[in-house]
Amino acid sequence: MSQWAREYRYNLLISHPEVRAQIERAGGSAPPVDAAGHTPIAYRPSNEPLKVRLGRRLWQRLGVQTRRGAGATLRQPIGTVLVAFLCALARGGYPVRTVRDRSRGCTIEAVLPPDWRTFEGAVTVDVRVEGDGARAEVFVDVPGQGIDYGRCGRVLANLLRDVDDLLRQP
Repeated sequence: MSQWAREYRYNLLISHPEVRAQIERAGGSAPPVDAAGHTPIAYRPSNEPLKVRLGRRLWQRLGVQTRRGAGATLRQPIGTVLVAFLCALARGGYPVRTVRDRSRGCTIEAVLPPDWRTFEGAVTVDVRVEGDGARAEVFVDVPGQGIDYGRCGRVLANLLRDVDDLLRQP
């Protein structure tokens, strides 16, 4: 077992060269970590027309949103599970927006880019230590949109399938 496999603090986990290499191989680059231990994330907002932005804000204030979620208890150590989720997010093209360390866990929020079916949304991964393994909760949210034409469900299924495939690799 690698020395980082049981690490749940993001900044310590991402500082291992082996972890950064795995994320880069998956199709993304590992977010940098500054001296204070924060992860500065450069994110470019979408170029939605003004009418669309105003309409979406109105629907958000009214509480309209699409949300799908799933959870799983995994036998692998938390560090291994976090790296699998970071690799799956990189592979799927979901740039990491924020990372919050919690007691005995970590929450990662990534951007769900807009497409012709949905507005921009968020993919939230919450992983925490549970026994010898980890408990993961994953949510896909599109605020301001009531119908997503199945996109949130597909994103969630693909993300969980990728994590499962990555965890099965030796």
